[in-house]
Amino acid sequence: MEARITAAESLAEELQMENDAQATELSVTQQKLSSLQQRLTVSECRVEELAKQQEGQNATVQELQNTNKVRKLAFSASLLASGEGNTGNADIVQLIYKNVYQHWKPLQLKHR
Repeated sequence: MEARITAAESLAEELQMENDAQATELSVTQQKLSSLQQRLTVSECRVEELAKQQEGQNATVQELQNTNKVRKLAFSASLLASGEGNTGNADIVQLIYKNVYQHWKPLQLKHR
């Protein structure tokens, strides 16, 4: 009977040691999980920030593309002051443009 009690006590001690080891392993695993959850939260916030930044950049790109489409250079020149006339080759005459109108609007960027 005493041998059985000693064997049971020995088994109980082994089980207690195994239980303590598993408790330590569980504690380490929980700490790792907590650390990973914090990193995930930080990463999710960073992704949201980057998405907002990209939206702003997309809007800026779109605005620049629209501005680029609208921005045009207008140029007009005539060989005569007004009306119609012969402007053909008459012994190579140097052309002098008297009525030259130019309109150019420089690109104006909005500062944010």
